[in-house]
Parts: sequence; structure tokens; C-alpha cells
Amino acid sequence: MILKLKKYNSYKYLKNFGKNNKGYITIYNKGGGKLKYQYKLIDFWYDNYNIDINYKIFLFKKIKTYFKNSYIGCILYLSYKFNYLQKYIVLNHNYILNSIYYITNINNIRLGSYIQLKYCKLGTYIYNISYNNKGSIFARSA
Repeated sequence: MILKLKKYNSYKYLKNFGKNNKGYITIYNKGGGKLKYQYKLIDFWYDNYNIDINYKIFLFKKIKTYFKNSYIGCILYLSYKFNYLQKYIVLNHNYILNSIYYITNINNIRLGSYIQLKYCKLGTYIYNISYNNKGSIFARSA
């Protein structure tokens, strides 16, 4: 199975292209067509934790994002409910490529599982905490 990553919204262009609000060129040496940065849109919401689904990591990189140096991975949800959705998420450095991880399987807590904080045992490593309707605002890197 060959997967293509979606490239929309992953590039950020220069803001003003060297022109003012009337459209006149004000800076002659500032181009507008060149890409300034290439962003990976990372999902910090983790809103799928009430459903038992599996996901598989098929891309794993250390990337300098806009807030920290962190490991991100492109994951593929292995469920027909999510129509095999692809997302970028923040990962720990001990992930293994092409292995299957779980969301809210309380009996099988291991590295990479999404679980609620009340189900965590004492001594488990926590690398990403998300808050209701605000996304991940407390700890966002591994």
C-alpha cells in the first residue's frame, strides 16, 4: 500500500510580498513566490480517546518545530471509522516504526498509548498532556 502525504497547508508564504495596502511595491528586493518555511501541522487535540482504535507510525523524524526540538511522526489510523486518517503527532524517542499502538486500551498500557490521566499508574512516563477544548498546552514534547 502506497501512501501519499497531503501537502496542502504545509507551506507558509511570505506575508506582504513587499507591497503595501494599496498594492504598490515598497521593497524591491523582497520576493513573494519563494517558500519561507515548510511546516508540519501537528495535531495537539487528541480527541479520539474514547474509542478503541489502533494506529501505525510510518514516518518518524526529529524536526525543529516552532516551539521545541521534538520527534514527530505521521500516523495512520487503522480503522474504517476514521477512513484511514493520517496525522502528525508528537512522539517519544522510543517509538518503533511500523508497530501498532492503541488508544485507551486500559489493560494494555504501554509506550505510545493514549489514555486519560486518571488511568495512569504511578511511575509511567507522560510526555503530552492535553486539556479539554484547548488542545495540548501543558507538556508538548518528549
